[in-house]
Amino acid sequence: EGKFEAYAADSGERLWSVKTGTAINAAPAAYSMDGEQYVVIPIGAGGGLQFRYPQMHSTNESEGPTRLLAFSLNGVADMPESSGDARALPAQPTLIASAEVIESGRQLYGDKCTSCHGYEGVARSGGTVPDLRYADDETHATWHGIVVGGARSTQGMPAMELNVEESEAVRNYVLSLSEEIRAKQ
Repeated sequence: EGKFEAYAADSGERLWSVKTGTAINAAPAAYSMDGEQYVVIPIGAGGGLQFRYPQMHSTNESEGPTRLLAFSLNGVADMPESSGDARALPAQPTLIASAEVIESGRQLYGDKCTSCHGYEGVARSGGTVPDLRYADDETHATWHGIVVGGARSTQGMPAMELNVEESEAVRNYVLSLSEEIRAKQ
């Protein structure tokens, strides 16, 4: 849900709550400095389960950026609202592939891509790893250089052990997932 609530330790009374706009996936930490009490909340992508089970990590309404929020218990500032708007797909190439190619791409994606880009193409990582369903025309145009050639290895995307035909099957599978989103928008 992306909402944090703070309660008084002695009475159980709710002191305040805040909508974070992002899933809360770890316990908060409380500390005191110079007589002021603070609460720190890690929100967004965290832990390996986010990649294998993204639906357990967040929802469409709570997949904002990964960050660390710190609050003073005596603070008065408001948390900026998170839009929660559905993300629009960018311009993408037209999907022109057979069902067999898409199925081959699904299998290759499951074997080679899932651990970073999410199970069944759903990446809810707070922006730390791209959600390939939202890859734009430029990314699709350079896909094989990225996936086979390692063009983004300095950004954490290594060259995969795929040939261009296999890379193209994965690209078409990803485009098929984009088409599913587009049909709902």
